[in-house]
Amino acid sequence: MLAALAEFCEVVAKNPDELVDECLRRSAESGAYVLRTQARRRYIDRIDQFEADVGSRDAANAVRSFFIHNGVAMNPSILK
Repeated sequence: MLAALAEFCEVVAKNPDELVDECLRRSAESGAYVLRTQARRRYIDRIDQFEADVGSRDAANAVRSFFIHNGVAMNPSILK
């Protein structure tokens, strides 16, 4: 799983902290984290492209799992 995340980070030229920081921001009013939907959608598309490029749903799911465990909901495309 770590190898898949490292490969994805290399592809998008970001480290894991930067990935999460782009998708979450702290609300000035409540102090709670708020999801940045545009960044989330952008990463959903990048993960789908990563899946196609590496040819591995498992690798893409490892990246999705990283986001999910850090509070960023990810929905993979439905298999046909």
